[in-house]
Amino acid sequence: MGVLRSAGFVFAAGCALALAVPASAQWSAKQRTDFVNDCLGACRQNPRVPEAQRPQCDDYCLCIVTEGQKLFNEAQFEQINKDFIAKKQTPEIKQFTDLTPACNRKAFSR
Repeated sequence: MGVLRSAGFVFAAGCALALAVPASAQWSAKQRTDFVNDCLGACRQNPRVPEAQRPQCDDYCLCIVTEGQKLFNEAQFEQINKDFIAKKQTPEIKQFTDLTPACNRKAFSR
């Protein structure tokens, strides 16, 4: 469906979903919370996400954070975040944003 393609939503913060992340997660609680909160805000404000599907942003952001933690540890995530803010295009940023299509399908293809 390609609801969310912008990488901008990917880097941020979210208490409710951060608590749902598996205990084996490699990111700090603050990183998870910040990421999920930013992701939720961006998803819910994205004009390509219909109002009726906005509750599914929870599933989308949880998917991104869960899958991201499988690929990158805490230090790597910090570097990706810094590179993203500096508008650098790195292989790690591409790898992270490549999670979007699968998480879109998982959350929004119902």
